[in-house]
Amino acid sequence: MKDENFLIDINIVITAIYIISLSITIYNLNNKKKRGFDHHHNENHNLRLFNRIFLIAIYLAFSVPAFLRYKESHSRADLIGFIGALIAVIPPILFLYGFYIADIERNNKNPIL
Repeated sequence: MKDENFLIDINIVITAIYIISLSITIYNLNNKKKRGFDHHHNENHNLRLFNRIFLIAIYLAFSVPAFLRYKESHSRADLIGFIGALIAVIPPILFLYGFYIADIERNNKNPIL
């Protein structure tokens, strides 16, 4: 019972951190909307990059309690939950890769001389 409460506490902390990430996204979108898309591009870019990396860390953190639950019980249901948590990490990694590709394409179109 104590271990289950610990895992719930971990999930609550991770969820609070996820809410912080959402707040960063909302701030970035509002900043972009107020100031235009080209104004403060570096600040928006850095916030978006940080947020994408932060999301990967959050999703990996969600997989830790799932792994600990599986390690303790060795049940199929907990194994599926752990695999699902790992699969959930794939979209943020793809978004980060897309962000990286967009930067390369942007720099190739507008080379700095």
